[in-house]
Amino acid sequence: MRIALFLLVHLAAARVGPLSGKTAGVTGGSKGLGRAIVEELVAQGCTVVTCARDAAPLRDVDCIALELDVSTPAGRAKFAGACAATGGLDILVNNVGTNIRSKTEALDEDDYAFLMRARGVRRTNLESAVFLCRDCFPDLRRRRGCVVNVGSISGVTSDGTGVAYAISKAALDHLTRYLAAEWGPHGVRVNSVDPWFIRTELTAPLLADADFKAHVDARTPLRRVGEPREVAEVVAFLCSAGAGYVTGQVLVVDGGLTVNGFDYAPPPAPAAAPRVLGQVRWFAADRNYGFIVPHPAGADCFVHAGDLGAVFGPLKADDFVEFERAEYRGKPKATAVLRLSREEYVAKANAAASPSAGADELWAKARTKKLDDLPRLARVRWFEVAKKYGFLVPLEGGADHFLHLRDLEDAQAIRVGDVVTYRLAAFNGKTKACRVAKATPAAYAAATLAHEKRTVSLRDAAAEMAKLKDAPLPPKKEGDSGW
Repeated sequence: MRIALFLLVHLAAARVGPLSGKTAGVTGGSKGLGRAIVEELVAQGCTVVTCARDAAPLRDVDCIALELDVSTPAGRAKFAGACAATGGLDILVNNVGTNIRSKTEALDEDDYAFLMRARGVRRTNLESAVFLCRDCFPDLRRRRGCVVNVGSISGVTSDGTGVAYAISKAALDHLTRYLAAEWGPHGVRVNSVDPWFIRTELTAPLLADADFKAHVDARTPLRRVGEPREVAEVVAFLCSAGAGYVTGQVLVVDGGLTVNGFDYAPPPAPAAAPRVLGQVRWFAADRNYGFIVPHPAGADCFVHAGDLGAVFGPLKADDFVEFERAEYRGKPKATAVLRLSREEYVAKANAAASPSAGADELWAKARTKKLDDLPRLARVRWFEVAKKYGFLVPLEGGADHFLHLRDLEDAQAIRVGDVVTYRLAAFNGKTKACRVAKATPAAYAAATLAHEKRTVSLRDAAAEMAKLKDAPLPPKKEGDSGW
């Protein structure tokens, strides 16, 4: 290690530049501003010792690159020791830092602690700079060196980036002024460089937002973001003899931004398309399309297989669905179609019912559709599997409903007197029952809520069903079922 340091120091001494013969320590030098600063100081003749949690990106740079974390006491001690091993430190650049973007009202105490002070083994924006300055001061005093702290315009003006970050950078600027006054008599200069938006890996995701980037450009008098070299060259200047009478200064590299200040409110997100409830009239899986009946009113909507959302398997007639209404060639179309259970449909339909329009009116409209909206309740008057048909007695009253074997979800599951759920469908100008299934307490409660506007618990639903099963069937009524 010492041989490598010796060779690098003497190779650097052979380079001629404004900073020839100087040794600089730069924290966080593997990417972004840190790398640009390292490359600029090397180009100006410096021996540079830098560090990062991952030093691999620095393999092609003529510097001493260490893998360590200066947010820890052990990492800082190792870094200061490496700088001292070169023969002495002339320049300290405190560049490392991080941010957690948050509005003040949403500020988390742990995030604040992470940015501002000790949190386990992590110390970041402020503390690493304070203690590296302390640890490197003996060398800096002996060689009449300098410190450059890399801050941010967030410490100078409000820029909406987050209060904890802004506080930490404002504190770094004041550390600069304080140390300049305290160490000035020892010949040690201390300054800060506070950049605005610079094109780096850290800012790339933000600047990728075209609207945000346009707002940044509009608020910056030079109408552009900065480049890393433009910050690095200012840092190098503050380390040079040309800045020999400059100390305690906070030099903003901002394209004029602090003349204007900055605030940004992202454009409001487009309102989500309203979701519509409905039922499948028919869907042909072999043709990949079908039609959905919207509830409580409206023309049938065309649906293609490509417009099905979380639908497992092809849609079937009478399936409950939720979808977004769109247009295709001037006609209504359903997109983003989701299949719903009966219970989900009941809950959504009740939630969507407008009090001003009246829930009764909503259900009345739904019942007039060719496909009924919600499962109804009935008892089995009789059913014979051999004959493949039977009749149901609707609990809400009225004529019996015919049902065919193919309309049963389980032909062996229903017997005379059983309580069942069913739906009404039109068939040859008449009405019949379809999707017939033995009622569960949950299905009974859902149908009771939908049709009677009465809420029952599962326990009460089970008790009512048991009582109904033992009650005699009412006499058959002839009427509008037409059978």
